[in-house]
Amino acid sequence: MSEKIKRGKISDRCLILSKEKLYSAGVSPILSTPVKQGVLFPVVGSVSSHAGGSDNVSQIEGASMEGCNADVSENFGVAGNLSEEVRFGDVYKIKLQWSGEAYAGCFFQLLTRNEYLRRPISLCGMGDGYVELAIRVAGSGTQELVSRQVGDYIECFGPLGRGFEIPECGLLSNQIQNDLYASDDVERNSENLKKKRYLVIGGGIGVAPLHPLVKELKNKTVKSAYKKHREEINGEQVLEQAAQIMNQNAHVVDVVLGYRDTPYLEDIADYVCVEDKNVDISGYQNASHSNVMPVLEKLLNENHYDDIYVCGPKKMLDAVALACMDSGYNPQLLTEAYFGCGVGACLVCTCEVNYTQKYARVCADGPMFRAKELYIEGAENKSLGRLIKEREEKKRADKQIVVLNSKQVNLAKNTTMADNIDLSNEMDNSLSVNLGGLELKSLLTTASGTFGFGREYNEFFDIGILGGISVKGLKLDETPGNPGRRIAEIQSGMINSVGLQNPGVEAFLRTEVDFIKSKNVAVIANINGGSVRDMVAMAERVNEAVDAVELNISCPNVSAGGMSFGTDPKMVKEVVSAVRQKVTKPLIVKLTPNVTDIGLIAEVCESEGADVLSMINTVTGLAVDPITGKTPLARAFGGMSGAAVKPVALRCINAVRSRVQIPILGMGGIGSARDVLEFLRCGATAVAIGTEIFRNPLLPVEIDRELRAFLQASGISNISEIKPLVD
Repeated sequence: MSEKIKRGKISDRCLILSKEKLYSAGVSPILSTPVKQGVLFPVVGSVSSHAGGSDNVSQIEGASMEGCNADVSENFGVAGNLSEEVRFGDVYKIKLQWSGEAYAGCFFQLLTRNEYLRRPISLCGMGDGYVELAIRVAGSGTQELVSRQVGDYIECFGPLGRGFEIPECGLLSNQIQNDLYASDDVERNSENLKKKRYLVIGGGIGVAPLHPLVKELKNKTVKSAYKKHREEINGEQVLEQAAQIMNQNAHVVDVVLGYRDTPYLEDIADYVCVEDKNVDISGYQNASHSNVMPVLEKLLNENHYDDIYVCGPKKMLDAVALACMDSGYNPQLLTEAYFGCGVGACLVCTCEVNYTQKYARVCADGPMFRAKELYIEGAENKSLGRLIKEREEKKRADKQIVVLNSKQVNLAKNTTMADNIDLSNEMDNSLSVNLGGLELKSLLTTASGTFGFGREYNEFFDIGILGGISVKGLKLDETPGNPGRRIAEIQSGMINSVGLQNPGVEAFLRTEVDFIKSKNVAVIANINGGSVRDMVAMAERVNEAVDAVELNISCPNVSAGGMSFGTDPKMVKEVVSAVRQKVTKPLIVKLTPNVTDIGLIAEVCESEGADVLSMINTVTGLAVDPITGKTPLARAFGGMSGAAVKPVALRCINAVRSRVQIPILGMGGIGSARDVLEFLRCGATAVAIGTEIFRNPLLPVEIDRELRAFLQASGISNISEIKPLVD
């Protein structure tokens, strides 16, 4: 049963209505035999996008989003039960039953049966009661998805992301209609209906999300708009005269599609470009053996365009963007990245914007960006930049009008999925706990770095059901985070190297605290610093505004050569003692598991005045591509999280519980009510949900209900009655 959520988003099990193979890759350069049941499936990331550019490019998985999470974890997997041969690079179109909204340029998150993270797949078609998705086989996750048959289900949520901007081209205002119909001077009035011209450019799998775009651009012409009105008002000669003029003024959409070899989904193309000269192109319209650039340059020289839309591999996007900017345009680019949560909370899918080395979230601020919003190498003198902050401030308005493909959707304040969920029987105190002096209405909190500041997930459920939110890790000043790729998927988890991208303490206090408090949720400020002085300054600054301070001692101490505070008992003593003197609210100290004796670190924290221990932080990990020998993360190592770390977390909590008296906020791989109970049995008082929410955005709601049902069935009045094993 689907649950409707904000902005028309839906989380649902979607029935597969049809499946069509669009492109057969033949024998892959890596996979020399077809994938069959039990056959090893080796893949080096995403190899070729079959795109208009000449280089192999790693993309997001699916339509324009191919290979996003198809990297290290998809290098070796075992194929499921297949009724057909599936090769690396094959492209399928799957039609899903869908009752929600969809818009050109959006994407959907699909849950696979064999990989940890969801696969982001772009929309390639939509209609009454269905959406169509084009999926390129880039690894074992997408291979599993396309192996499903008609009548099977796929767990899907969306639509997500910032789609293409489509103007109100040709939807006649009432005033124009009235003026036109009331006057015999059709010629004069038709000047209100100006002809427009658009250019659409796609490469490889990137042609798929252009299909709904082209359809909508062509449907929103004065010709089609007039046809609708003409059917409603018959018998007047003036309307027939207007029809002729509008036919002449119908908007023009030039579509250029590029492919490495055999074209597919080319039915919308006015120009087809194929790089492989061995491919017969005689049956295609305006076909040439080239990439898209020669055709693009010709069209830019011959025509003026009101807007330009581009989707394809990164090298093609950059080349097209530079050519368009040289001609004075600011095209819309549907970009690519490696996704984590898919809603903008985790900050792993970033791209560099063209001002002061800052990063935007591809899944939320994009995937559509104007070329001048991005940093494109070689475009320094062509781009003025458009601050992402302006868009963020606009999004954060209590009441806003969002234009989704020319359709206005009124987003009233607090209109969320939770409005459709009856919580009347769930507001008892059975999940309330006291966490070191911090009264929480629920033991369920969120782990820092996975939930942003709560705004993103408030679009999926009422975050007021939570006990507290540990916000994105903060520093004194705004921090851009790490450049390059920030995420690698592993079996049952992921490794991240975000680099503490955050807006800084002052921006947090100014823009985020009141929002969280308005939800009646405890605000836990997670602070990080490169020195004891920084830690103390931050703690003192946030103390009055928040409900608790979480001191992250996993960050490096710059004055000690970059050694983590939390690995040396002497440094732990110094920083906890100093912060304790400035904090009057409950002080939570977050422990790293990357130590020899975590119990000793916990004892030092308690002796220096910590009220609560939160544990565990991420486990240091490394992912390696066995074929290339390269690490996917730009900084090689990162923090491992997800279900894979749960046994480590349980061991650490159980070991610490017997050595300290202060309560523990447990975290690490919590994905169900059963997991929560395991943490409680090992010694936790409350828990924090982290990376698992990337797989299921409604996870806190489900765990809340499952726990309440468990307590009721067990005759337990409050969750705190569940005692740890060590007791």
